[in-house]
Amino acid sequence: MRLCSIASGSSGNCIYIGDDQTHLLVDTGISKKRIEEGLAKLDIKGDELEGILITHEHVDHIQGLGVFSRKYEIPIYATPGTIAGIRNYKKLGNLPDGLLRGRYRSAIFTGNTEY
Repeated sequence: MRLCSIASGSSGNCIYIGDDQTHLLVDTGISKKRIEEGLAKLDIKGDELEGILITHEHVDHIQGLGVFSRKYEIPIYATPGTIAGIRNYKKLGNLPDGLLRGRYRSAIFTGNTEY
């Protein structure tokens, strides 16, 4: 398993977590271009990602979420409160309901695929 920081700090946060079979992002607080560049350094393509986990809806954690998730049609996992905050942040543009998954549990990290 790899855990790699693509960006960290008040200007934006984005972390890659994955192995040979599963690829996830935690937060997308940087531009789509910077996310793609960071993934390229790890030999990962955007269409290989299986999900984006959002910790909370501050701009430095979601800035690139709209463009990136729409381009690659990546499901977004967050708590119901965070999903509400994401929907209220109009600068992300329209996020199709099918991409927003209004909850996640620690089961994601234990191998249980019931979300």
